[in-house]
Amino acid sequence: MKTTDRKYTLTAGISIIIMAIAAAIAYGYIYSNLVVNDHPDLTFQNISLAVSMFKQGIAGWIIILMTDVLVAWSLYRYLKQVNQKLAFTTATIRMVYAGILAVAIYHLIAILPLTSTTGTTDSIALMNSHLESFKGTWSFGLILFGLHLIGLGMLVYLSDFIPRIWAVLLIFSGLSYFGIHAAKFLFPEYIGQVEQIEMILSAPMAIGEVGFAVWLLIRGGKPLRTKTSVKAVAV
Repeated sequence: MKTTDRKYTLTAGISIIIMAIAAAIAYGYIYSNLVVNDHPDLTFQNISLAVSMFKQGIAGWIIILMTDVLVAWSLYRYLKQVNQKLAFTTATIRMVYAGILAVAIYHLIAILPLTSTTGTTDSIALMNSHLESFKGTWSFGLILFGLHLIGLGMLVYLSDFIPRIWAVLLIFSGLSYFGIHAAKFLFPEYIGQVEQIEMILSAPMAIGEVGFAVWLLIRGGKPLRTKTSVKAVAV
């Protein structure tokens, strides 16, 4: 195990933790509190009265975007020793996802000029259009994000220095992301049921990547503990 591996695992682990915190604030708190589904009038009012909060949410999404790029790079550098082609493909998929997320964020930024206007029918409709575009674009990106996690899980499984439990959790998370967000596009008439499944699986889905991040911070890139070394210490 190279000494530089520790640098990559720390970068990936810290970035994922920062990303998780930023997502909890930007989406779990700010977006969820300001955006009321199927009520564009109320959403327009909420955002117009809390522009500063909405801007903080956008800043959170930009942090998520930047950390996504860092994670893609650092995990590629760490895992290319397992299978360089698979590691490169997996990292590339996450970079493409990051590009799609950037387009989604643009739709949030485009809302800012509308907050200084009165709540006319056109303004409300345009804001709602940008929000729907944000949600749809991000959801499409999460299909690719699911593929990234599946590829990452395969790399972990093929490695001989990462516990395979993380491979199982990452692949489960990836399949869940892929299945849920693909279903939103393929079966829009069942969106309510799909979102219920998403709520049920949200915690297990998060455990895969965040749990792996904790492992990266604690054990990633460190020399493997062997039975020989343990006996030597005991002696």
